[in-house]
Amino acid sequence: MDSLAEPRWPPGLAVMKTIDDLLRCGICFEYFNIAMIIPQCSHNYCSLCIRKFLSYKTQCPTCCVTVTEPDLKNNRILDELESSVAVCFRVTTQISCFFLFKESCCQSIYSCSLQTVFKAGEQVNG
Repeated sequence: MDSLAEPRWPPGLAVMKTIDDLLRCGICFEYFNIAMIIPQCSHNYCSLCIRKFLSYKTQCPTCCVTVTEPDLKNNRILDELESSVAVCFRVTTQISCFFLFKESCCQSIYSCSLQTVFKAGEQVNG
């Protein structure tokens, strides 16, 4: 997913901010790029981030439990969730633009048009 430093969720979807935070790596603070879980403590990090960290210290960056690289497991569900939230963010942003401004206000950022936004709204409503 594209890096979104601080996505602005519409007020009605403020709960998405919490989900957004949960889908970020505790080391680089970007969205997970191949999420890896430490089975001993259930903390998750980007694959590259945690592997680099473990080359210096063999412990979880959050809770300090002992961990080695072979212990790491891919957390595919987080990868899928991250992709789904990315789509949700784009669609809600486009719909918000349409209803607030009645024009393609975010075209330069999201390459959307009124027709795209209208079709997205129809899919959501129908």
